[in-house]
Amino acid sequence: MKRFRDCLISALCLIALLMTSAIGKAADLPVGDAETEGLSQTALDQARQIIRDQISAGTVDGGLHLVIKNNKIVHFSVDGYADLQKKQAYTADSIMRIYSMSKPIVSVAAMTLWEAGKFKLDDPLYKYIPEFKRVQVLDNSGNTHKFLDPIRPILVRDLFRHTSGITYCRHSDEEHTQPYYEKEGLFYHGPEEIYPPNMTTEEGVRRLARIPLLHDPGKKFSYGFNTDILGRLVEIWSGMPLDQYVDRSICNPLGMVDTAFFVPQEKVDRFASLHARRNGKLTVIASGKDSPYIKGFKWISGGGGLVSTALDYGRFCLMVLNGGAYHGHRVLKSRTVSLLFTDQLSPATGPVKFGERVSAQGFGLGVALKDIVLGSGSLDRPSTTYTWGGYANTSFDIIPDANLIQVFFRQEVPSNNELSKIIPLIKEEMSNVTTSDLHSLSI
Repeated sequence: MKRFRDCLISALCLIALLMTSAIGKAADLPVGDAETEGLSQTALDQARQIIRDQISAGTVDGGLHLVIKNNKIVHFSVDGYADLQKKQAYTADSIMRIYSMSKPIVSVAAMTLWEAGKFKLDDPLYKYIPEFKRVQVLDNSGNTHKFLDPIRPILVRDLFRHTSGITYCRHSDEEHTQPYYEKEGLFYHGPEEIYPPNMTTEEGVRRLARIPLLHDPGKKFSYGFNTDILGRLVEIWSGMPLDQYVDRSICNPLGMVDTAFFVPQEKVDRFASLHARRNGKLTVIASGKDSPYIKGFKWISGGGGLVSTALDYGRFCLMVLNGGAYHGHRVLKSRTVSLLFTDQLSPATGPVKFGERVSAQGFGLGVALKDIVLGSGSLDRPSTTYTWGGYANTSFDIIPDANLIQVFFRQEVPSNNELSKIIPLIKEEMSNVTTSDLHSLSI
């Protein structure tokens, strides 16, 4: 009886939360009961307590955690502070910087143009941006740097899967290319490198073509400015600025009203501040109230420029999970979504690695493919999650096998994944998940 009462109270609290004015715009997202949809409410409550304990310990600023099962919101916790110094609480519609979680959205925007016949995945990049016809590869095997012709051109497909040889210069094996990026002004700046290069995307892409590649195109996964170049291609193919095309092709149809490349003045009060650790303590390094995001940047970054809300990103994930359609609006054909989810890395390129750390086993067209296990003990079974994250500790997971989505948002740089990905808690598919299991699922 007590278990029934606890579940009923949790369900009523969730419904009450969804009926508040803060998320009245979420009427298109139906609410469900976790237990009815096959999730353990007890495990979800434990997960929220972990988040609250970390907030109390000063480890994190807070977090919004959204779980959607069978197309219904079954869990949405909102805890902690959008601004620690002012003790301004996060709200369900807090707007946050999603950095690299922009990449899947811009990749989907590009694939709408692929469906329209504007390009082929194996078209050479120089077909659309001629400067890349003269690109070279850096050979640093000797005492001096040598420039070699690539074994093949950069293909559009290389941009989606990060195999072009263009990087961010953030790992030890990429350091020898860093002077070339710095010479062209192609680096993030500001505290903790939170702002994009100070130039237009068009100019930046032209400069990228002058920088030698880390390796031959197609050789391996190397994370970098690839989706920024893809964003520039979206502009060329569509004849529209990237922000306008993303809004028209994705945000407007899906009702993602708070997702954009800048923060309008009327929404500034909902824009969270950004935190970082200074002398062992979390502090605000960029206020949401006087942020450059209000005016916007010259560099409209397809790879990291969007702001969004947890609910908006949930809508995007639902569209992808449901084969390219959401709430009566079709963004992509179902077979195109299947292509997004198909591993584009060959055995020769190896897995998705950052330095020596393997992050995922494969990469599709703008999203990582990660092997996971659903269940435990004799009930476990292999599965795949389609996932990515952002520099400020945001993340998402789509698990088609379980018809499950989770979105986690908070605002601290650099990404340390202190809390993200702790809740793939499925009662039937992942039986008997314990609190220790929750910690082991953190990455």
